[in-house]
Amino acid sequence: MRRTVKIFALILLYFLACGKSCDNDEQSNVQREQEKITAETDSLQLAFGADTLSSSSLLAYLETAKQKFYDFNDYLRIVTDTSIAGPFRDKTREMIRNLFITGAEPAKNINPFRLDSVGIKETFHRINDSVYEGSLDFTYRSLRRSDKFINSSQETETITIYLIKRDKNFGKKKLWVWNVFLGKIE
Repeated sequence: MRRTVKIFALILLYFLACGKSCDNDEQSNVQREQEKITAETDSLQLAFGADTLSSSSLLAYLETAKQKFYDFNDYLRIVTDTSIAGPFRDKTREMIRNLFITGAEPAKNINPFRLDSVGIKETFHRINDSVYEGSLDFTYRSLRRSDKFINSSQETETITIYLIKRDKNFGKKKLWVWNVFLGKIE
């Protein structure tokens, strides 16, 4: 029996001597988290902050521009719907302003429309180190506030789109990433 107690005590002593301390584990967890954050930041920089963009990246940003234009149309419906609360409509107006490049925001009295299609007129081409420009064609039907058609004929217009590299906050760091903005409707 004494021998069993001694063996058990030695095994217990071995586990205590070889086990990791609590402080080490916390420090290594913090270090692992920091490494993880750094890796995520680096991957974001590689994906969204490249100096030159591949054709597949430019096509992806064109799709983003199309989606932003669809969002713009949805936001217009919210802004002109008087049954929706004022603060919600005000926030939607702010969201519309954020979709557009500075100085190209649509007039306040623009009416909502029904989009029939949105297509690429001109793919993005580089203007300078931090700006690409392109354009989308869209066909639409005008709507009254009661969502009835003013005319049944389709109209086609063009909107300029921009891909601009700007700094964006990621925690304590600022990264230069590409952002899509809508421009003037012509």
